[in-house]
Amino acid sequence: MSLLPVVLAVTLFAPPQPVLDGLHARFPGAEITKWSKESEHGKILYDVEFTQDGKKLEADIGADGTIDNWELQIPVAELPQTAKDGALAAHAGASIVQAMACMRVTNGKDEVEGYEMVLQPPRGKKVEVTVAPDGKILEDGDED
Repeated sequence: MSLLPVVLAVTLFAPPQPVLDGLHARFPGAEITKWSKESEHGKILYDVEFTQDGKKLEADIGADGTIDNWELQIPVAELPQTAKDGALAAHAGASIVQAMACMRVTNGKDEVEGYEMVLQPPRGKKVEVTVAPDGKILEDGDED
């Protein structure tokens, strides 16, 4: 069975209305570029990639429209030095080519959870690393 029809079906149709309502309530004017339905820790979430005012964002939204977490692409220069140092210490010689600030939503308040970075090593394929604000590695793996 090919995955292509599944991907096309997900990108051609919109997520459920409560998900759209939650997205647009928090991010007015958001334009969805891609989305998928996922299960994390037994909970259904919609992973929505979108743009708002020319900025690239992603959000995980529950079926009821509640935003679990979201990410905003930021310039590499805006990364905290501790986050850069943590990522680069784990990948000597790499350079940071893309960065996103990762926000967790707790009781309706946004809290910085960490920073997701795409690193380009001197040789080989890009690697995606997520670090806490203090530089501790949270996730380390190939770029999807």
